[in-house]
Amino acid sequence: MRVLCNGCGFSAELRQPPGPGEPVLCPRCRSAIHLGREEAEAASPGQPAWENRESLLDLAAMASTVKGALLSPTRVFSGLAPKTGYRAAILFFILTVMVGAVGYLFAQQVMAAATGRDLATPVEVAVKVAALLFALPVLAPSMALVISGLIHAGLTIVRGSKGGFASTFRVFAYVGGATSLFNVVPVLGPVAGFVWGIASQVLGLKAAHSTSYARAILGMVLGLVIFFGIIVGAATALGLGMVGLMELLE
Repeated sequence: MRVLCNGCGFSAELRQPPGPGEPVLCPRCRSAIHLGREEAEAASPGQPAWENRESLLDLAAMASTVKGALLSPTRVFSGLAPKTGYRAAILFFILTVMVGAVGYLFAQQVMAAATGRDLATPVEVAVKVAALLFALPVLAPSMALVISGLIHAGLTIVRGSKGGFASTFRVFAYVGGATSLFNVVPVLGPVAGFVWGIASQVLGLKAAHSTSYARAILGMVLGLVIFFGIIVGAATALGLGMVGLMELLE
C-alpha cells in the first residue's frame, strides 16, 4: 500500500506492515506517518477493526468489521493472534445480535401492516424488546460458545484446527454477528444471512486455521450436525419423558 507523509509530502510504498504499536516513519524526513483506519487495516490484515476500536461502542469500527466479515473474511481472519480477542468478539456478537433481533421484531410489524394482519400493540412490542435486551447478553454468548465449540471439535476431527479454539470462536462471533443484521430485512433477510454466513464462515475458518477448503467445510458441517443432533435428541427425550409422565398420571 502507498502512504503519504504530511510533513514533507514524500510518497512511498509500504511493502511490510508495521508491528503492533510500531510507527510508520517517512523514509525522507523520518517523521511519523499517521495511518487512517482503512490504511491501518490494509497494512495489518488479520485483525478485525473491532479489536482495535477507539471506544467501547465504536460504530465506525463495528461497521468496518461487519463489512470485512461479509466481504473479505479471508483478509480479516488471515492472521488472528491465538488465545486473544474473546471479550471483543463476545461484545460484538451481543450488540449485533441484539440489533438484528430488535430489527426483526419491527420487520414483522412492517410485514403485518403490509399484509393486513393484526399489529402487535406498542405495549406488546415494548415487552418483547425489553425481554430481548435482558436475555440476549446471556443467551447470545452462550450459544456462540456452544456452536463454535462444536465446530472446532469438527475441525479437530478433520485435522483443520491449527489456529486454536479462540480463532474458531472469533470467526463464528464476527461472521454470525454480521449476518444477524440481515434479520432487519423482512422474509428474505434471514435466508440471505444464513447462506452468506455459511460462505463467510468457511472462508474465515480456512484463513484463520491456514487449512484447506475441504477441511473447513467438513469441520463446520460436522459441528453443525452434532449441534442439530443434540437438539433433536434433547427434543425426543423431552417428548418421550412427557409421554411417560402422562401415562403415569392416567
